[in-house]
Amino acid sequence: MAMSITAAKTELVDDYRPKRGVRRLVPILGASLTVLASAAGFLFWWATATPAEIRPEGADYPGVMPVALVVPPMPVTPADYAVVSLFEDEAILAAGDMLLRVKVGSTAPGLGTILAIEPQGAGGTIVTDKARLTLS
Repeated sequence: MAMSITAAKTELVDDYRPKRGVRRLVPILGASLTVLASAAGFLFWWATATPAEIRPEGADYPGVMPVALVVPPMPVTPADYAVVSLFEDEAILAAGDMLLRVKVGSTAPGLGTILAIEPQGAGGTIVTDKARLTLS
């Protein structure tokens, strides 16, 4: 008994051909031109705008950006603070559920102004207006 094997024929149902040449480049060129036109418009405005258009006359702009004041929910005393780490001229302090990164000259609630940070080996000392904190 002889068996015959026939190859199956495959046919394309519809005439799909991937986009080639100019048909493929049209959407890419359109998107690129849109981006370039937007950038050119912004640069033209930026180059020709007067300072009054950017910052209206009479508007109150401080010299530095405002920063939120840290106010603990309860009054903090120097005894509430623990030194977490000291490195060079900075320190991390913990008081209750807040962490503070301080440098010489900064102010911490309940401690006052930081006068000196003195790292010594693995520990060190932080000298403030109201207390002296040590890390051993």
